[in-house]
Amino acid sequence: MKIGVFTRGEKSHSYKYEKAFRDGLIEHGHDVIFYDWTDRPKTIDMAVIWGINNEALIEHLKHLEIDYVVIERGYIGDREKWTACGFNGLNGHADFCNKNSDDKRLHYVLECKMPIATGIGGYNLIMGQVPSDASVRHIGFEKWLDKVYQDLLSNRHYLPVFYRPHPLELEPYIPRGLEVIEGSLESAIDDAETVYTLNSNSGVDATLRGIPVSASDKGSMVYGVTLDDRDQWLKNMSYTQWTIEEMVSGETWNHLKKRYL
Repeated sequence: MKIGVFTRGEKSHSYKYEKAFRDGLIEHGHDVIFYDWTDRPKTIDMAVIWGINNEALIEHLKHLEIDYVVIERGYIGDREKWTACGFNGLNGHADFCNKNSDDKRLHYVLECKMPIATGIGGYNLIMGQVPSDASVRHIGFEKWLDKVYQDLLSNRHYLPVFYRPHPLELEPYIPRGLEVIEGSLESAIDDAETVYTLNSNSGVDATLRGIPVSASDKGSMVYGVTLDDRDQWLKNMSYTQWTIEEMVSGETWNHLKKRYL
């Protein structure tokens, strides 16, 4: 296969991941070319990109019916150490080739697994996200927040409703009457009865801690997942994220190439 790896250059934060994935592809004998972020080649069989912000490139690849691997931060544990790698989408929209996965990598996510929460389940918790983030642009986060809050007000069974804004949102939109919860993410999750999220990775944190999650968007890594599903979910999750060393050695591609087998 002739594969293009697209990069913003050696000074970009994503370069070390792009280079690691490229090295792994070379280990498997593929013809790999580094392309600039603005290039639009037509003669490649597959592409590798960081994130989904390069919408023009993604549309170019879709038009040519070329698969692309999206690499991004992982989901469990140190998100700088672990890198998510999946085909043709971000997060829950990606194909990680991990349906009904075995337990051979389970120890990697169990090492990161947080303790089961022992909180009081005293409220419903809505998780904030950055409205301009690529993962929520297709929905409109503020409208979603309004709807979820109003639904909970009418069906909350006397439980209070709290909101935890995303820490990167400097002036978060907060519906009138919705109270903000302070403190750490862990403590906010642990004392909740249910966590409500559009597709925030906090849904992963809550599921790990044994708190039920209601995720509205298929892009969530816990969309449709219940606590009863958690054992298989953990096995599947272990095949979504990889270390730099695994990418360089080709182990990551050894798994993802199943798409073509």
